[in-house]
Amino acid sequence: MKIDWASERQLFPAVTKQTYLLTAAVGPISTSVYSSYQNHYKSLLENGDVNWIKNIDMLEQVRAKTAQFLGSNGDHEIAFTANTSLAMNLLALIFKTKLQNQSRPLRVLSCKEEFPSTTVPWLNHGFEVIQAQLVIWYQR
Repeated sequence: MKIDWASERQLFPAVTKQTYLLTAAVGPISTSVYSSYQNHYKSLLENGDVNWIKNIDMLEQVRAKTAQFLGSNGDHEIAFTANTSLAMNLLALIFKTKLQNQSRPLRVLSCKEEFPSTTVPWLNHGFEVIQAQLVIWYQR
């Protein structure tokens, strides 16, 4: 299936005003994500968390769709975390255990421009972080 990029871009109002390359922790969201947030917070405002089972069911549907989109072997391979720092800490711990069991060096390649929340967890788990210079170019 061919992606209609013009239609996709229309879902992100921020990109009509600027070229946005530095997402970092929070990037532009789509109109559908914004609408979903509004519905979720309206429900919390009016009902509190009485719909938590419905929210868990929705999260499991998203996990299954994400697994399918990524071509994984099932939704059991998909995990969501609260933020990048937590995800990187979990990955560093998992890889540290696996690599130490195989008597392999603890090294990871990253970009010099990467945010500390991405590299510090690896350092804290004893990894050597090798930083490469990111080079960006484009053609018109």
